[in-house]
Amino acid sequence: MTIRLILFEFRFWMRQPQLWIFLGLSFAFCFAIAVFEGGGEGSPGMVHTNSPLHVYELYANLAFLWLPMVTAFVNATAIRDFACRTSDIIFSTVVTRRQYIVGRFVGSTLVAMVPVLGISLGLVAGSWIPYGDPIRFGPNNWAVHAQAILWFGVTSIVFQSALMFAIASHVRSTAAAFVTSVALIVLSGIASAYSTEVDNALLSSLLDPFGNRALDQVTRYWSVLRTETRLLPVIGPLTWNRLLWLAIGAVVFAMGYLRFSFTERRSKAPVLPDAQPLE
Repeated sequence: MTIRLILFEFRFWMRQPQLWIFLGLSFAFCFAIAVFEGGGEGSPGMVHTNSPLHVYELYANLAFLWLPMVTAFVNATAIRDFACRTSDIIFSTVVTRRQYIVGRFVGSTLVAMVPVLGISLGLVAGSWIPYGDPIRFGPNNWAVHAQAILWFGVTSIVFQSALMFAIASHVRSTAAAFVTSVALIVLSGIASAYSTEVDNALLSSLLDPFGNRALDQVTRYWSVLRTETRLLPVIGPLTWNRLLWLAIGAVVFAMGYLRFSFTERRSKAPVLPDAQPLE
């Protein structure tokens, strides 16, 4: 039943224009960067536009922009049955709470990851244009794109989806989910500003939920050669940062799971005093 719910989410969102709009915007934005930008950090011409460091930075910097996209997919999935008044029909079947929540959550999270692929597709397509300057591009390393998707795309979206799904399934309000996404961006900015005042480098890198400061700490002393060729280390501040925020997302999701109810929330009616007998 869980697999059927996941596949249902895929079939449902594949027919919706939002998915393709987000994918198209992601592809167009990164294609434009590949075509018109002069390269990554460093002197012009020294670092290729599709260098590993530039790919990592692009994925990390765009992580907070995925919040509206994740909110749109996950929130709509979490409250759809209640908004459409089909919850009573679904909950009267043999589907269990675990099957329902896991199926909806995993399905909407996987759907939210589809537009992220537009980043790599746009960069690669931009490097293949026939009229472009070949000096600005190096070879496309698919291992770099896979690592960037895993380290920044998958981890950020899983954390964001867990938070949004827990809020939406408990409050069952679209406004609450979008307010939460805005609050997360504000808190991320506060944490990033505070992390600059922290002397402990590891603690500073852990405070950013999107991993930008951890990435900066890992790649700060990379030479131009390493920028062009090196993958991110498996063990280091970035790994601990990603694991920490995945754990936070898992805790939030577990709290939402335990508080989830198959009954629709209604405001409590006022208690009327007992009727007095007529004399």
